[in-house]
Amino acid sequence: MKSLKTLIELTESKVEEVQRVLARFLAKIDALDTEKADLERRVYNSVQDAGDDPTLHEMAARFAARARVRIDQITVERAQTEDEAAKVKDELRDLFAEQKRYEILEKRRKEEEKRTRAARDQARLDETARNGFLRRQDDPEN
Repeated sequence: MKSLKTLIELTESKVEEVQRVLARFLAKIDALDTEKADLERRVYNSVQDAGDDPTLHEMAARFAARARVRIDQITVERAQTEDEAAKVKDELRDLFAEQKRYEILEKRRKEEEKRTRAARDQARLDETARNGFLRRQDDPEN
């Protein structure tokens, strides 16, 4: 049954594509986490570097405010990306289940073919043995 093998290959291809999409989402989440951590570190360092200088404190406060806006944007973007990644994970799980069903059907089909072939071979052997037995029964020299 060639169509079952084709379905398995098609599903494997879909699984690989969805895995690539998921990897892109996970990489984006990682990049957002890195950017957020970097901003938080830079804000902390700017405040520490300001020391007692009021001008530097004012600059650090403005930088911290801009950074907070970006951190909030990152948080929202990360949540959206996580939601999209969750949907892709669900799709991937469904595709894996579909692929496994096809593989199980293929395995069962091959096992059935093997049983059928073994039964056919055994029937031939039985027929050969029966014919040999009948020939010996008919042969008066034995």
